[in-house]
Amino acid sequence: MASSNLHSSRHPHDEEDFETLRGPPSELLQSRAVFNIYRRLVQDTETAELQGVLELLRQLEDCQVGKVRKRRLALVKRFLAMDDAHSVLALNPVPKDLGKKLRSEWTNGKISDTSLEEMGSYLRSLLGESFGRFWEDMVEGLEECGIDPSQVRAEGWSQLQPILYAVASKLIRRRLKKRRAKMKHTVRAQPTADDKASLSRSLELAAEGWPTLEMLHFLKYLQTYGPLEELPLLENHLHFCLEVKKFKNAYHDVPDKTLLQKKAWIIRDCFLTSKLDPSLQLAMEEDLLQRTIEAVEKSLNVHTPPPDLFHELHEAVFASLLPFWAGFRKMWTTRSPASAKRPPVLRVQHLLKKRRALFDREEELEKTFHLPPLSEVPRSQKLPRFTYTFSIGKGLALKDDDSTEDAEPDSDGAPGSRKMSEVFQLPPIPEVALA
Repeated sequence: MASSNLHSSRHPHDEEDFETLRGPPSELLQSRAVFNIYRRLVQDTETAELQGVLELLRQLEDCQVGKVRKRRLALVKRFLAMDDAHSVLALNPVPKDLGKKLRSEWTNGKISDTSLEEMGSYLRSLLGESFGRFWEDMVEGLEECGIDPSQVRAEGWSQLQPILYAVASKLIRRRLKKRRAKMKHTVRAQPTADDKASLSRSLELAAEGWPTLEMLHFLKYLQTYGPLEELPLLENHLHFCLEVKKFKNAYHDVPDKTLLQKKAWIIRDCFLTSKLDPSLQLAMEEDLLQRTIEAVEKSLNVHTPPPDLFHELHEAVFASLLPFWAGFRKMWTTRSPASAKRPPVLRVQHLLKKRRALFDREEELEKTFHLPPLSEVPRSQKLPRFTYTFSIGKGLALKDDDSTEDAEPDSDGAPGSRKMSEVFQLPPIPEVALA
């Protein structure tokens, strides 16, 4: 009975009571423009449970407009399943009368408009606290833009959609910045045995093909926090572990010696003797790196590289990643499902976007090019004539046609042999800066 009274005081089904308790007008959630802005914020900053409630509310509004029986039944089925398993309802249970009524109507195969309205009121009450915080921040942002929200009519929000998006984007960035500030001291965490086993499994899975979304997000995590922790080469540690896993996966009953040698050679050139600066792309002890280089050189010259060729170095690099993996896992569990399913934008993609933007901003090139005019030459003066020839063997060559006109015939009566000049080289093409 106590829980029933608690519920009735916190989650009224009357729209007027809802407004009184929660602050912002309830019709704001029924405005498509405001609803879309709020949904965007929820997807980026709120919990997965709250996202599920918001999605159900969106589907409910679609069902109220369409009045399709099958869609209504499917919606109520999802709502009742949420009632049984959704953690957001632990402190806010569905009223027994509403749950009983919905189950009865779902069994009979027909959901009434009244039941959907009560269901919608309940879902809005679950969003009340979150929407109240959202709208309080939005009001502040709109007032900074010189807009008084209390003077905006319901139909006027769609006309303010660009401003709403701008204010919401600023709000999302501020919330995410606060979240990162709270997590900054937990970039690294004390790894457990479970963390070690989890990282090993994730590396194995990512090495079998294209890296998993989780591993791509971990790479983004290292790219973001590695430099802040004064470890700019940390992301290379992850690449090294993945390549070593692939190297071990290449061993079969009848291993391909050439393939294994090539893989070992690539790992050496990419991480241990790189042409890029620095030549050592791993932040490890010098003697350990040198031992590994000597072992690789020896194996390449003598026999098939053994599967444990990089074992000692791999273990050290793996250990350097563990504290960051433990911190990443804590962050990963707090991400919303929608955010976790989106691939991260890595550094190389940022560079490609910048380069593409430079090309897109360039003016369209002319399609017709005009050569400079030829200087006039007196008719009495004979112009030299040249012929360019090209062959696979000699490349581009230049031949002076004038030198052959006065040539004496050879013993067979044929004109003098046309002596080819040395291979002619065109002037170098000037380099064009892409960035």
